[in-house]
Amino acid sequence: NVNAQLITTDKLGNLYIVANQEIFKYDANGTLLQKNSIKSLGNLSMLDVSNPMKIMAFFKDYNKIVFLDNMLAISGSSIDLSSIGFDQATLASSSHDNGIWIYNSLNFELVRLEPALNNSHQSGNIAQLTGNAIKPTSLFETNNRVYLCDTTIGVLIFDVFGTYIKTIPIKSIKQLQVENNIMYFTDLIGFGSFNLNLLQQNEIALPETGIKQIRLQKNRVFILLSDKVAIYEY
Repeated sequence: NVNAQLITTDKLGNLYIVANQEIFKYDANGTLLQKNSIKSLGNLSMLDVSNPMKIMAFFKDYNKIVFLDNMLAISGSSIDLSSIGFDQATLASSSHDNGIWIYNSLNFELVRLEPALNNSHQSGNIAQLTGNAIKPTSLFETNNRVYLCDTTIGVLIFDVFGTYIKTIPIKSIKQLQVENNIMYFTDLIGFGSFNLNLLQQNEIALPETGIKQIRLQKNRVFILLSDKVAIYEY
């Protein structure tokens, strides 16, 4: 039972809940493992646990990135994106080889930073590339692809060099996850999937209503509701 802002899961099957500026880590059965509070940086905008040994937390209001270890303890120094020229970074996520992706809303561009924080790849102006004004809401990298989700356009896909590939025109997506070339998403209608190889879309019936967010990991479905997180086996 929790009033949470967001949930996510790692490849080991652990569940992470962000609520009231605190981070909680549970195992797949809902047993609390760790918790930590980082209230000095305001609300946590994004938690990337694609590497469960080096968790990335993005605080948009302060334009800072903080890394946590697997015990949720702060590891190393924080990164002030403003100090390296990115005053208007609205999204951030982990990248391969300890890199970082950020979305710079000033020029509608994806930028990849190496561990030394120098630019390694840039997408160029995405609005010009696609012919659409964009205001993306989520960003992540998985399986050599970068996904930028925009509720009015769809899901924009790039390669790991920042080169634009295509747009999947599924609009009004509130939350997105990609596993084994299948996109799982929640939208205004409910929960669905899209096979990136077969280009087939399906709706998926769930035993809950009022769903805010969903994560699938191993043989579990984690569903964020207004006052709790429900865990189902499948």
